[in-house]
Amino acid sequence: MDPEIEKLAKALRRGERTKGDRLFSSFERKYERLVKAVLARYLVSPHDIDELSQETFLDFYRNIDGIESSAKGYLARSAANKALNLLRKRGREEELIDDSSVVSDALSPAAFAFEGEIEAIVGRPDKDLIVLHLLGGYSFEELGVKSGESASRLKTRYYRALRKLRKEYAK
Repeated sequence: MDPEIEKLAKALRRGERTKGDRLFSSFERKYERLVKAVLARYLVSPHDIDELSQETFLDFYRNIDGIESSAKGYLARSAANKALNLLRKRGREEELIDDSSVVSDALSPAAFAFEGEIEAIVGRPDKDLIVLHLLGGYSFEELGVKSGESASRLKTRYYRALRKLRKEYAK
């Protein structure tokens, strides 16, 4: 278990409400941008992003004893799943955004610019693949089911994109 999660879980199990609340608030501030950035990849509405962000942290709080992955990985995957579930519920398979203001609110200006640089080098599909695998914690098999491509094809695209990035940044 992630040491950060374990510390928070212990405080909550012991009934140390003040310490637990303080730790959880700090934890939420630390990961809020990450959760909102993941949600912004799927959703346009700032209201939906805020609402699902709160739900993500609430689910994390409720399931803290059963979390075996890293906090970052759990939150990113949970947020992505919540966004996809909302889109399915509304009858849309995917909702692409071109409104950079939603994403720029969730990411720092430097992170947003860096993401744009990566996209310029490898293209949007491969940038999305890298982000979903690294940040979202999705396996290539899960991404294959979602995209309709084989896991081996996605792995090939992923490693070729990483090679392009290494080559570009080695200059």
